[in-house]
Amino acid sequence: MNRLFYCNHKTDGGFLITAEDHRHAIKVLRLKLNDPIDIIDGSGSLFHCKIHEISKKSLTATIQSKSVKPALPYRLGIAISTLKNPSRFEWFLEKAVEIGITDIYPLNSKRTEKPTLKYDRSRKIIHSAMKQSLNIHEPQLHEIIHIEDLISLTDYNSKFVAYINDHVTTSLSQSDPDKNVLIVIGPEGGFTTDEAEFMISSGFNPVSLGQSRLRTETAGVASCQIIKTLFELRKNES
Repeated sequence: MNRLFYCNHKTDGGFLITAEDHRHAIKVLRLKLNDPIDIIDGSGSLFHCKIHEISKKSLTATIQSKSVKPALPYRLGIAISTLKNPSRFEWFLEKAVEIGITDIYPLNSKRTEKPTLKYDRSRKIIHSAMKQSLNIHEPQLHEIIHIEDLISLTDYNSKFVAYINDHVTTSLSQSDPDKNVLIVIGPEGGFTTDEAEFMISSGFNPVSLGQSRLRTETAGVASCQIIKTLFELRKNES
């Protein structure tokens, strides 16, 4: 699968591969005319192609056949604070995609230190993680949202907020989520009391991720895996 590429630039009967992927194909993999390659475009299809033409800056590949991977039987969204150190948020993106996230909402809360995100770079990381994990349905990376915007996300039947508080005794691992789940993860330092109370009053269930105090990106990955495991256990029981 080292000949697997992400490309959404379709041509008549194939794909046009440019820039870094073109250089990787020609300089690293040393691919030639008529060599087979596989291409994903984020739609859930795996296209089996053959290189048709090579130029200095691009190559075209014609589709020979395709296989379709069924859509995920759930929707797993996470609203997670952006971080002062971009590499830590990028690590979260990579691991969440590998686990099987469907929606990512970068979050700006009162204690968020750096409410920005490099979207082009983030999408490259997402595409790389898709190829690594073969999760070929591309998760949606949304625009940065604020706490107040969370109530507009009405497509989720189960909503949780990871909240460190002595009165929060319910563990996320003990929950019984619906197939459409949204989990909210705060910044380093956590949510303010006002933010937490706003979310709880808006229908978010406060949950614990365990006794350890986790970094934001670790909490994000842990919560994704917990929910995914609960989905899989339910599937095995049915």
